[in-house]
Amino acid sequence: ANYNTTPRLHEINNIPVLLSHGKYDTMRPSVVKTMQDNIPQAETLYLDRSGHVTMIDEPQKMNDGMANFYDRVETESIATTATKMMTTTTTTTTTTTMDGDDDGNDDGNETQLLLKQFTLPSVLDNFSTDR
Repeated sequence: ANYNTTPRLHEINNIPVLLSHGKYDTMRPSVVKTMQDNIPQAETLYLDRSGHVTMIDEPQKMNDGMANFYDRVETESIATTATKMMTTTTTTTTTTTMDGDDDGNDDGNETQLLLKQFTLPSVLDNFSTDR
């Protein structure tokens, strides 16, 4: 069967992708390169002592590579969410008139106070700390 999804790889977007491949992999470097070039958020992890089953051939290197990838993706996700939240911060402005001379009379000696209340939701409210 001739089933080629290469023209649709660009549809894998808004999602980080880690492509792992080994030196002795049956998936040729040109195929991995094509995938990386066509998947917008793709990264590669090359394992120099592995074949096609990198997680068995080099488990520690594969686990470390995946952990680094997950940490980076999570950090970028938090930063992106924080930026979005900062740009949607709400501001409430209240103007209060106070008698400036403390005599209790509204005699023109009032002070205008401008009170601003910023509501900045905590970025971490949107993320679970459970792993």
